Amino acid sequence: MKTINWIELIVVSVIIFGIQLAVIKLLKRKFDIKNYGLSYKHINSVQAWIERGLFIVFIILLFFAYSSLFVWFSFILVLFIFRAYLEWKYARSDKQYILILCYLFFLLIFLSIVYLFF
Repeated sequence: MKTINWIELIVVSVIIFGIQLAVIKLLKRKFDIKNYGLSYKHINSVQAWIERGLFIVFIILLFFAYSSLFVWFSFILVLFIFRAYLEWKYARSDKQYILILCYLFFLLIFLSIVYLFF
């Protein structure tokens, strides 16, 4: 089992988070994307129900999965791609799908680095 060097993990986290903040700020300025706050607002009630269903399936899979890390990766990937698709399909003018895909990209980079090196 790997031992975790917490200082390195914190440094990597801060670096990735800093780069993400800079990229998000650049994307917001370049594409004129408005900030809607910290919470996510669903496009419609169907999306909210589907996301709740995905979350319930995710919780159930955690009990039966051999590797919970794979379930986490899968859930995050499916959820963010689903959100980005619906944002692109029904609220394209808001351009929030660009930010969602950017968040997904940096989150997957972070999780991959943590998995591979820590």
